[in-house]
Amino acid sequence: MFNKDKHIVLFPEWKLKNKEYLKQLQIFFDKVDNIENEKLKNDIICQMLQCDKILTKIAQEKIEEASIKNS
Repeated sequence: MFNKDKHIVLFPEWKLKNKEYLKQLQIFFDKVDNIENEKLKNDIICQMLQCDKILTKIAQEKIEEASIKNS
């Protein structure tokens, strides 16, 4: 099921426009595809997405702080 709010948090517009981020994400998924153990593969993907979600939240907060400061 697609959750628009969750999608915006994980992949905000600024992230989807960053070619280097997308390139590195694709490299990660290409490497993970070579893992034969499906449970391990899914665990690694889920853990990476959790880390990415936390970093995205931190970045969003910093962007908002800078925006408020510059207003």
